[in-house]
Amino acid sequence: MSLLLRWLMIWLGVGLLGLGAGPLRAAEVVDFAAVAPQLELSQRMEWLQDRQASLEPVQAMQASDWQPAAPANLNLGVTDSAIWLRLRVENRSLQRQTRWLTLGSPRLEWVDFYRFAPGDPAWVESAVGGLARALDRRPVSGLVSIFPVRLAPGESATLLLRVAGRTRLFMKPELWEPLTYRSRESDLIVRQMAPISAVLGVVLYMLVHGLARRSRDMLLLSCWLCLMALFELAFDGYFYRFFLSGGGEPAVRATLVLSNLVVIMCAVFTLFFLRLYQQRSWRWVYLFYILANLVLLAMSAFGDMFMANVAAVPLMLCFFLVWPISILAAWRRRVANAGLYFIATLSLWVVVILRLLEQEGWLASDLTLSDSLTINPSLGLALLMVFGLLRQAYTEQKTYRAAQTALLKSRQDEQQRLEALVRERTQSLQDATIAAEEAHHARGELLARVNHDLLRPVTEIVELAAPLEQVGGQPAEYGAVIRRSATHLLGLIDDLIDQASHDGAVDEIRSEWVDTQTLLSGLAFEAEGLVLAGGNEFVFSPAPDLPPCIGVDSRRLRQVLINLLDNAAKFTRGGRVEFQIDADPGPAQTRLVFTVRDTGPGMSASQLAVVFEPYRRADEAAGFPGLGLGLAIARHWAERMGGEIVAESLPGQGTTMRVLLPVSLSEQAQVPESMAPDEPMPTDVPEGLAASPDMAVPAPERLAEAAVLLRLGAVSDLEDWAAALQHSQPQHAAFACSVAELAERGDLRGLALLLDRAASAGPVSEAGADRTAGRGVTP
Repeated sequence: MSLLLRWLMIWLGVGLLGLGAGPLRAAEVVDFAAVAPQLELSQRMEWLQDRQASLEPVQAMQASDWQPAAPANLNLGVTDSAIWLRLRVENRSLQRQTRWLTLGSPRLEWVDFYRFAPGDPAWVESAVGGLARALDRRPVSGLVSIFPVRLAPGESATLLLRVAGRTRLFMKPELWEPLTYRSRESDLIVRQMAPISAVLGVVLYMLVHGLARRSRDMLLLSCWLCLMALFELAFDGYFYRFFLSGGGEPAVRATLVLSNLVVIMCAVFTLFFLRLYQQRSWRWVYLFYILANLVLLAMSAFGDMFMANVAAVPLMLCFFLVWPISILAAWRRRVANAGLYFIATLSLWVVVILRLLEQEGWLASDLTLSDSLTINPSLGLALLMVFGLLRQAYTEQKTYRAAQTALLKSRQDEQQRLEALVRERTQSLQDATIAAEEAHHARGELLARVNHDLLRPVTEIVELAAPLEQVGGQPAEYGAVIRRSATHLLGLIDDLIDQASHDGAVDEIRSEWVDTQTLLSGLAFEAEGLVLAGGNEFVFSPAPDLPPCIGVDSRRLRQVLINLLDNAAKFTRGGRVEFQIDADPGPAQTRLVFTVRDTGPGMSASQLAVVFEPYRRADEAAGFPGLGLGLAIARHWAERMGGEIVAESLPGQGTTMRVLLPVSLSEQAQVPESMAPDEPMPTDVPEGLAASPDMAVPAPERLAEAAVLLRLGAVSDLEDWAAALQHSQPQHAAFACSVAELAERGDLRGLALLLDRAASAGPVSEAGADRTAGRGVTP
């Protein structure tokens, strides 16, 4: 009976201790004085699932469906229920005892702590924890929610915990002696931060190396590993403790957002590193998964976080089941570093799969969540991939250097070949230069010999033919034939000398002020004789508005126009030759337009294309004298004076040659009195300039030289000839002064009359008493 009474009293005492706290099962009471510094509470507590998450603490204590806790009950994954945990503690020692109650996971969103005293229906103490609350609201700062429990000697209490949120509910309740917990937390931080710091160091190295080498693979891998290290910091509670201590949505969403970024970057790196984008099937699989994770990322950051957590694990499981298969497929295709990548990611893949299964509650183990086990595979991956990428970069650099060496050698060979070619060409150019200099020297000697041995004898033939023409009868006819033939030969020789002298050389243009009327009258005077000799009609049409005085090289202009007029007269028989001069005033400079138009046979388009080339003659010109140099010389001097020659012709319709020549104009006050346009054109030698019987006339050969210069229109050369005559033969000073004055005025007609009369009145030369000096100019 006494034994029965004793058991009744024990049960009564137990009932009194649970009074007001609801039905309480016979659970183990934890004695603070008897437990170790660390005590795992998974099987020492009771748990209650609040499916509506609506119970208050007192209602939860009075609920009737409390059940013994087990590890499976404390890892429910993502759920909208609230979980209540209950624990009875007491202190049977004679000293005050303090223990810290923790739940193990730093990722719980809401955690509420309540303490009930025996027999008291209301809680006597409460505290809060979880990521949704600020760190300064927690009773003790730490990586996880810590609730201190202090019991006096003989004191007991009932501890109640409420856990809820939109994240995965994983709980590992423990009791800690404070100093033991702090020591263990310090060791844990060191073990976790060491590999994370190593990973971040490797990331920094890869980032710098990738930027320096412009390596896409290194940059992508560095971004992936950096996000992985940041995810581990958030997963282990460091983000909340040191950066997001204010709690709320940023702290709650950070882990899920970073996990999505890690998976997206992993997919992007794998897609490019293994060249999976070259395989159509794998490309679409990875693109679909990347897009799906981008949607999930947006939900995690801004949308329904509960649904994002529900969808995250199945989506990640699908990817991490496909991921190694794609790596093996690339390895089979012998993609560079695919085997190394598979080995490096194998341990990481195993840890990630275990973590996902554990977080969903499908695996009752906390192995992958302990200490730094999850970050170590990341460090191994980083080191192995750095090694692989550096080896690949070294191989590529070695190949590049070999290619550069081959290219440099080929360039050196090419340079040596070019240098040999340059030396050969230089030697050829030197030989050609020497040959050209010799040819130039030979041409100079030829010109000198032609000028000395041909020009002077032909000039004498012209001079000696003049007296024969004055005898009459058959000798006069012979004299005319001799004079015409010799004059033609003299023109050919002059053309050859002129072409040879300016071919390949820089020609000098000497512009001088010339009286326009005097210059054109002299040209018309000489052209008329050329045209009438062929039985043609000559029409001279100067425009009335021509400038009175122009600045031009009169000698070269006369040579151009005489060549054109001679060419027109030569190919026209019984027709008409027109010589027309017009002024074309422009905004900057005035041009004179000299038009020579004939009614000859004309030319075809193919003949017009080569008409100005030297030594080129048309087939129709076979019966006409000449070498084909007249038009070439005319175009040369026209272009040297800044003008141009335009040819127009049709077969059977004659030919028109236009010389467009820019000239300088002079004000009236600047025109010399001898060149004034209002003075009449002299028809005879001016008074005082005639070759009178008292005037000493030079020898016939000297007069022949003057006649040649007059025929060429070389007025300035006539002035030099007169100065040389006056210096070498002072007895002819009067005659030389007359020639110089007429040449200065540009009076070609007067010069022709003066030389004719001098030749008629001159002394008999040593060559024969019947020869008269001077070379006839056709009047």
